[in-house]
Amino acid sequence: DPSYYMFAKCECEEGLRLVNLTKPGRISYFECQVPQLIKSSSGSEEDHSKWIEDYPWVVVVVVFVGCGLLVALSFVLYLYKGKALMRKLRNLKKRAHGLPKSGPFTVVVTDIQGWTALCAEHPELSMKVLSIHNSILRKAQWMNFGSTHETEGDSFTIVFYDAKDAAAFCLQAQQMLSMQQWPSPQPQPDLLTAGHVSTNEESTGPVMKVYDNPLSKLSMIKGASTPGVSKLASYARSSQMMPHQQNCEQGRPACFNVQVRMGMASGVLQPGRRLHGHPTIEKAKEVSDTAAGGQILMDGSTYAGIKDDLGELGTVDAEGLHPDQVRWKRVATWSAWFLCWFLNPPGWEDERAVTLDMGCYVKPEEQEVEVPHTSSGDGPSLRHLRPSPSDLHLFQILTPFNAECSKEWGGMLRMKNELVLKDSLSKGYFDAPGTLTAPLGISKNPADATLPTVTIVYAAVEHARILPTRDIKQVEPGLLTCARKCLDLVDGDGYLCHVADNLKLMLCF
Repeated sequence: DPSYYMFAKCECEEGLRLVNLTKPGRISYFECQVPQLIKSSSGSEEDHSKWIEDYPWVVVVVVFVGCGLLVALSFVLYLYKGKALMRKLRNLKKRAHGLPKSGPFTVVVTDIQGWTALCAEHPELSMKVLSIHNSILRKAQWMNFGSTHETEGDSFTIVFYDAKDAAAFCLQAQQMLSMQQWPSPQPQPDLLTAGHVSTNEESTGPVMKVYDNPLSKLSMIKGASTPGVSKLASYARSSQMMPHQQNCEQGRPACFNVQVRMGMASGVLQPGRRLHGHPTIEKAKEVSDTAAGGQILMDGSTYAGIKDDLGELGTVDAEGLHPDQVRWKRVATWSAWFLCWFLNPPGWEDERAVTLDMGCYVKPEEQEVEVPHTSSGDGPSLRHLRPSPSDLHLFQILTPFNAECSKEWGGMLRMKNELVLKDSLSKGYFDAPGTLTAPLGISKNPADATLPTVTIVYAAVEHARILPTRDIKQVEPGLLTCARKCLDLVDGDGYLCHVADNLKLMLCF
């Protein structure tokens, strides 16, 4: 038997070939086979290995492309779902922790305009109004992860961990309040006129017109999952007027036009310090007292915390914040930047929340005085520099759909504590010439007839580009001081529009 001798010195007959068929771990076994049969059984494996040896770069390209696609897919999933998951986890922590014990926080103070007179004229009806008002604010507070610090009559003091949550609460609550159909009092011409309560409190400040919130109608038409909003949806579809306006047209008893002013302020709570009596709460109350009914004001610290989130805040409606509406824009921008022109719809910037600078104010005894320029570069504290702790820099925030309603208030503020404008460079948006008549936004047509006629002055320091940064910081305060003095001497409506980093100023008259 040839296998007994391990096939030693064995040869196949003519036309056959000895093939080793030994399996791993078994006894050696050889067999004589036809050459064609050998080629058919092992030819495919030899061809495959030969192709890989001939084209090794193809394998590298396939692996590289596969890894790139995997990384891109992971990045897109992170942009689309990763931040949303992290946001939900942070929101759960905010709701579980309650009032902050330390760290940064934002306070919102709300107050019903004319509440004292309303209670005096209609004590029973005012309790119904207050109950509805409290329910709306508590719902908006819960949806935006705030905690009630204290309540006093019609006033709420609500604390938030993030300035963005506080701003979303204010925007949502104002829309919910404007959508609400308030109880109707008995017709009393001497006390009520067209649904507006005349109060002594309002007589101390400018009387604001009642404006129609177009975003409220839009939210109602969209329809909502919440019972309160869904009940109002059919009402909004059948009428283009607000509830109190429709009742007046139909001759029914006029509804109360409940307008709530809101103020926001941000600060830092030191560990071990109590939240009660914190200066930030007192500042929020001062900001709230400055606002008019239906207006939302904030201090400079709060604006610094939300200025990068205006895109998400522009999606706030009566149902809350909708970050999913802007998430696809971020995915399209980062993962398919070459298609941005097609994926970026016209008017995207118009969907951002609108913030307006209302000016910087100080007490008369703290008003800025002339300070000699020093070699260290310390000059007068101006608007573009770090404000002093006593400065009250106010900003207004609105939804993109009712931004034009800000012209009803204009630059009028209910200033208390004898606050005055800090200087001529600290004017607000509506102090600029033509802002009350011009559209609120960027005009696409330079020859737009609605734009007011203004004169632009552009000033630039010669050879400023070659100056080092240290010298620019030393020269800039003096340059702004000169501009402020010139504006004080000119009897007009001069307004500082822009200050560039390379010693360039733009003023408007």
